[in-house]
Amino acid sequence: MTNIAIINNAKLLNGVTEDVDTFAGWNRRGRKVKKGCKALFKTSIWKPRGKQKTDEEQDENSGTGGMFLVEAAFFGISQTEEAKEVTKNMVKKYRVNESEHFNLCSMYEHLMFLRDEMQNGNIEFDDSIYDRIDEVRCIMDKAYCVGALVDWDTLKRVREIRKERQMIRYTTCLAQGTPEREAAIAFDL
Repeated sequence: MTNIAIINNAKLLNGVTEDVDTFAGWNRRGRKVKKGCKALFKTSIWKPRGKQKTDEEQDENSGTGGMFLVEAAFFGISQTEEAKEVTKNMVKKYRVNESEHFNLCSMYEHLMFLRDEMQNGNIEFDDSIYDRIDEVRCIMDKAYCVGALVDWDTLKRVREIRKERQMIRYTTCLAQGTPEREAAIAFDL
């Protein structure tokens, strides 16, 4: 049974017709449970165990993928109010790891090298290089060091740049005649 089916069944058994969610669920939706409100009902729902596996890591024999039942308390929308102000502290932040920071800095240096090569006439000129340099510089201001706290959109873009830089490094190694197995080390940086 899915969580949605479990929750709908519990709503039916408890005579609840309004929209419900957990305390944390309402917070994610920009609402907060009013002080002193008691849960309309409690029921067991599925929760993932530890780190989520990606689609590539999961196989057909992985079963529930590390899911287990946990009791959760549900509050109705009538028991909530719109959050007055979303402060900086309420926005979830993520840490930039060493590989992400290294590849972000490496991409900046790579773009600066390409810009210099274009200005010297060694490669074909492309105006978009300046936009890329500005974008990476702006992201570097946010992700200024290993362990810097950034919002999800910034971290997602940092990870895209990391993958792009790793691929550039890999193809450069292959173009220089490096065996594929050794060139694949680029993805470990």
